[in-house]
Amino acid sequence: MRSGRKRGAFGKTEFRAGLTVEAAYVMAIVLMSVGALIRFGFRIHDEATADFVLNEGIELSGHSRDPDNSEISERGEGRMEYSMYIRDPDIRISGEGKKITGVFSSEKYTKIMTDKGFEPEKLMRMITLIEKAGDKIANGI
Repeated sequence: MRSGRKRGAFGKTEFRAGLTVEAAYVMAIVLMSVGALIRFGFRIHDEATADFVLNEGIELSGHSRDPDNSEISERGEGRMEYSMYIRDPDIRISGEGKKITGVFSSEKYTKIMTDKGFEPEKLMRMITLIEKAGDKIANGI
């Protein structure tokens, strides 16, 4: 079996033309695959960013006393300004108190999240239970 190369007149290695053409096909496929992977990575990044922006908006709305959430929505839309995959996002946050719903929508991605809102009583009960458990462990009970 021949390797497809031979020594030229001046000691240089020469390749057959078939190997060069095959290498061009392989490189085209490899470069297109790398480009597709990079684009997929940007898409995953933008979708995760959209999820974080929506979650942050819902949490801020839960702590806010202002019933109009347009300022929170505009700030979230501003954070998605430099997205490569998601264009013209629309964030709508509605509800207050016990149930807050957020909708992130764009041409290529839509996400709906709900949250129960901030419950300071529950947080204080959990902290008290943790402190009591720590005291029992410290006292050896």
